[in-house]
Amino acid sequence: MANTQFLLNDKAQQAMRIAEKRQLIIGWIKSESFSTCEILSTVIGLKGQGAHNTLKAMMRDGLLRSEELPTGSRMQIIYGLTPHAAVLASDFENDEVVNYFEPGRVSAWTLQHSLALQKLRLQLESAGWTDWKTERECRREGQAQGWLKVPDSVASNPQGERIAIECERSYKSLKRFPPIMASYLQMMKQNKIEKVHYWCTGQCDSQKMQQIFKSIKEINIKGQVVPLQDHHHQMFHFFNF
Repeated sequence: MANTQFLLNDKAQQAMRIAEKRQLIIGWIKSESFSTCEILSTVIGLKGQGAHNTLKAMMRDGLLRSEELPTGSRMQIIYGLTPHAAVLASDFENDEVVNYFEPGRVSAWTLQHSLALQKLRLQLESAGWTDWKTERECRREGQAQGWLKVPDSVASNPQGERIAIECERSYKSLKRFPPIMASYLQMMKQNKIEKVHYWCTGQCDSQKMQQIFKSIKEINIKGQVVPLQDHHHQMFHFFNF
């Protein structure tokens, strides 16, 4: 005779694991707006077909919707929350309303920049970084606290320092960097952040980015020209990923 208690316990544990994975996926997309099977497979700790089956089941159950978009030479499928899932993920008591995913509204630049940031987030969190804030969360906090510059992300490194994170895939116009430096240095003086990390990928290289910043000898703060010293430049760090 089959051990029905064992079967019931096994089914209960299986249902719990499924619910946990779904919650992780919803939580990630809630903060990032959309993601890919590759990234979400790392989030839930499942590879290949296992992650694909999980996403397919969530689409079947009305929790996710998808869109296929071009990224360079290939197509990329991204997943976002349905209106139903967005309501479930919202916290109305604390005025936190989650937006649902609307196909056709993600540009090619936004797609590639967001996916690069998500991969960077996974890399840094696996290295011990915590308290990750997405650009949307940074914008909300920045409006409330009067930030002069909204970074792509903010997170705490393993040493406990609050770092503004910029993800660069290509170079900006050179004249944009002095005002960026001025804004960040003022935010450091106000103890809103402690350092700035530039993470370079795609066509952007960290060594070249560092050279650009070191070439800036002065900045303008409230109409006053401020010469830059070595300790100013040392607050900006550059990496490839």
